Amino acid sequence: MRNMLALFALVLLLLGGLGWYLDWYRVESGSSTAGERNVNININSKKIGQDVYRGAESGAERLQQYLGKNRPSESPATPEADPGEKDKPQTNP
Repeated sequence: MRNMLALFALVLLLLGGLGWYLDWYRVESGSSTAGERNVNININSKKIGQDVYRGAESGAERLQQYLGKNRPSESPATPEADPGEKDKPQTNP
C-alpha cells in the first residue's frame, strides 16, 4: 500500500512539473485590500489537448518506425507460382 502511495505521489509530481514546464497551468498569487491572500490557478485546456494530440501522433509514428525496422524483408527469393498452375499438365517443348 505504501508503494502505491509513493508511486501516486511520484506521478503527481511528474505531471505537475511537466505541466508547469509546458505552460499547461499558471499559478498567480496576490493580495486584496483587506490583507487577504488570493491564489488563482489558470488551466490552459486547449494547450493541454494540443500537446497530448501531438504526443500521441509522435508516439504512433515512432511505433510504426520501430515495427517497420524489426519486420523481416518481404522480398521472396523465388517468384510465387499461380495456385491454379499446379493442376495444369506441364508440356515440355
